[in-house]
Amino acid sequence: MSKRELHDAIWSRVVVGDASLPRAVTEARRAIGDVEHKVIVTVRGRGYRFAWDDDAPTHPESSSESDNPFVGREAHMGLLEKRLDDAFACRGNGVWISGEDGIGKTRLLHEASRAARSRGALVLTARATAADGAPELRMWSSLIAAAGDRLEGGAALALALATPPPATDAKGRFHLFEAVVQRVLAAAQREPLVVCLDDLHLAGTSQLDLLERLARETCSAKILLLGAFRDRPLPEHASAFLLGTLAREYTSTRIHLRGLSEEDIGRLLHLRYGPSVPPRFVAAIHERSAGNPFYLNELLETSWADGVLTRHTALASSIDLRPALTESIGRHLAEVSHECRDVLSSASVLGCDFAVARLSATTQLDPRVVLDRIDEAMRAQLVAKGAGLGHVRFVPALVRDVLYKGLSGARRALLHLKAGEALLESYGDAADTHADELSRHFLKAAAVGGAARGVRFAKIAARSAERSGAHAEAARRYEEALSALPASNEHGAEQIELLLALARVRLRANDTCGASQASFDAATLAFARRVPGELVEAILGFVPFDGVAGPREELLAEARAWLAEIAPLLAQELDLAIRRYRKS
Repeated sequence: MSKRELHDAIWSRVVVGDASLPRAVTEARRAIGDVEHKVIVTVRGRGYRFAWDDDAPTHPESSSESDNPFVGREAHMGLLEKRLDDAFACRGNGVWISGEDGIGKTRLLHEASRAARSRGALVLTARATAADGAPELRMWSSLIAAAGDRLEGGAALALALATPPPATDAKGRFHLFEAVVQRVLAAAQREPLVVCLDDLHLAGTSQLDLLERLARETCSAKILLLGAFRDRPLPEHASAFLLGTLAREYTSTRIHLRGLSEEDIGRLLHLRYGPSVPPRFVAAIHERSAGNPFYLNELLETSWADGVLTRHTALASSIDLRPALTESIGRHLAEVSHECRDVLSSASVLGCDFAVARLSATTQLDPRVVLDRIDEAMRAQLVAKGAGLGHVRFVPALVRDVLYKGLSGARRALLHLKAGEALLESYGDAADTHADELSRHFLKAAAVGGAARGVRFAKIAARSAERSGAHAEAARRYEEALSALPASNEHGAEQIELLLALARVRLRANDTCGASQASFDAATLAFARRVPGELVEAILGFVPFDGVAGPREELLAEARAWLAEIAPLLAQELDLAIRRYRKS
């Protein structure tokens, strides 16, 4: 259904915001346990698809297969084709695909199943589920039922699997499992068979025990077993042991999926959006997603990406995080302790790549404690070694974005203040050479006492950028300093100074409109404070670039009259300059 259809059906007589529908879908997914968005699937550019199907695996990325070309998995598909050749030659085997949430395990299963069907194999698919109250052997009853008439006695067997003997009836369960194995082997004698099982990390020990029994008998049959499971969090001990056994034994091949490379993402984006995708955007989206296809697809749905790809705007530093993406990373963060998450939240203010020593100073924790927390995060694959010695980086960078946006405004400001003070102490006399970094922290802590130092270092950073010819960067720094400076009479002189500097660098950056506006603002403030020198300088900044109409004409007239009273010669020089400007 399209978003419009859903809005009309649910809120036909109510005006709601754009966020209402995504929020309602998020709650619906939570209500039915659809943590990976496999039941209510987002369809890019349209709306949502209800994809519940006991017999076929669904997955986050399946909704956009037509939008997302299948790239970066050519080597894996080549290996799967070879294992399929073996199965057709009566050398049955299993391929077990593992990886993190959203990495593309289900998509690879889907492509392998499609290749098998195109070669005439019978493909039976099912997925494990952790839904409360689900039958113990539901995955297998679904799979047998999907075979229909192509599996002898399949209907009766599926019914028996739906209501299996109790665990205390070992003999009854043995005969039931043996019947499943023999019927599957019999089907494979008539035609090649591919058994495709998804989400095996959710399977109970009984379901995996039956899978292991089948795997033992496949070596001389026309059977290929395909299974996918998530690496984290580890299942209960018995299930983890069975998954490990399957992946090691019974003529098995293990595929561990990693993120797409920057080159792969570039190819994917060029196929979807054409060759005009900026290389900087490819690099940025690779860093943010770490090549995870699910994260990648969610990022492509944001206004951050839309602005670059369709409106050709500049690449913004901030990003709007979609609920599905936040929830997915939130599940990942839930795998570590609260203490670890707290340290990572503190690290998020330092950036995507940070020094452990600075994190220790910011949190004021014992360095050994911080290292223990970082080690825990590394084991959970939330961080990795950074670019420099003693540095750590978030992987993907989206983890940092989620943590940072999850901080309350007060805590975020306090953490920036602590980070700035720790850096200021460590830099000592060389602090001015790190003005860019220091101004960022102190300006973000303006509400909790960082404003004065933020303005100071922003001015130093702006002057440094101005000397190097980076006038647009200098303008940005002056604007940041102005925004942090309290609007009071006490800081009026500094405001005028900053406005005049802003006008100067805007003019050098060929932003004449911006330069004129900054000069007018400076003139207004200078006239109010009655400072003639700055007033004349500011007037000469805006007069050449506009018709001096409206409020500017009024200000000019009042300023000239006042200058004529207190400094006639200065007023005459101003009049001569204005006439020269207007004449030229």
